[in-house]
Amino acid sequence: MDMLSRFFAVPGALVLRWIGALGDVFLFLLEGLRQIFIAPKLFFKVAQQVYVIGAKSLFVIVLIALFTGMVLGLQGYYVLVKFGSVGFLGAAVSLTLIRELGPVLTAIMVAVNMLFCFTGARLLKFDLEDAIIASNANIGGPTTAAGMAVSQGWSRLVGPAMLVGVLGYVIGNYAGTVVGIILGA
Repeated sequence: MDMLSRFFAVPGALVLRWIGALGDVFLFLLEGLRQIFIAPKLFFKVAQQVYVIGAKSLFVIVLIALFTGMVLGLQGYYVLVKFGSVGFLGAAVSLTLIRELGPVLTAIMVAVNMLFCFTGARLLKFDLEDAIIASNANIGGPTTAAGMAVSQGWSRLVGPAMLVGVLGYVIGNYAGTVVGIILGA
């Protein structure tokens, strides 16, 4: 019987630690919701800024994308016409956008993600470690966030990092599928 209990001790401790981490995530969620509804002025200000930054800037984003594509297309057209390869214009523009503009846009998205995570954590009075792991789970997924939590000695955040990262995958996959269906891709 002693050998059997030793056999189940390690997996049992891991399961108990995982359940404790899930409890931490739930308490983290409840604290965030409590903070939102305690300060209603703050909630409305945040909602207003999210609306202004998100929905109201869509026109600017579309305009920038349109003109960037048109300028690249126009410049590429004059070069490709000389060689009789105008049919490759779309591929040339898309490769230019991916190779040249892709890293810049990725850096901007990572910076904006970190800005929102750290600002939200500051407003909701969360720990800096929680914000760092949430940002990492958002950008790199559950495995990198859990690895970072372990490497920094924040073992209590491994479970929440995995849960938030997997939840992001689930939401992202369905959201991407819906957007693809809407756009007819």
